[in-house]
Amino acid sequence: SMKNILVLSALAVSLSGCATIFTGSTDNLTFKSIPDGAKVEVNGNSIGRTPISSPIKRSLTPPQVQLKLDGYESKNITLQNGFNGVSILNIFFWPGFIVDAATGTLMKYDVVNYETELDPKK
Repeated sequence: SMKNILVLSALAVSLSGCATIFTGSTDNLTFKSIPDGAKVEVNGNSIGRTPISSPIKRSLTPPQVQLKLDGYESKNITLQNGFNGVSILNIFFWPGFIVDAATGTLMKYDVVNYETELDPKK
């Protein structure tokens, strides 16, 4: 019946993470370097060369991002993340809040563009 379908869909929404549904679990971040062409590594895995936009998984502790270019010093980038406002909705749905906390969707990246000047090796 229609009533059962409504109850089931409400249950599905409350059990899955609210922020996960509305805002996804990644943010598209853009990395640029001066000069271009630096290798971008996220937690040690190369995702390409600058300039590049890439979906970066949200997490409670941001991943380590490093730019590497021959002849230049490697640069570490600290990703700025903050509280995902959509997660506030989840306080009404505890299971969803726990899902968001566990998956890191509780956080979102506040800064999505990173431009870094690389220093020539001495």
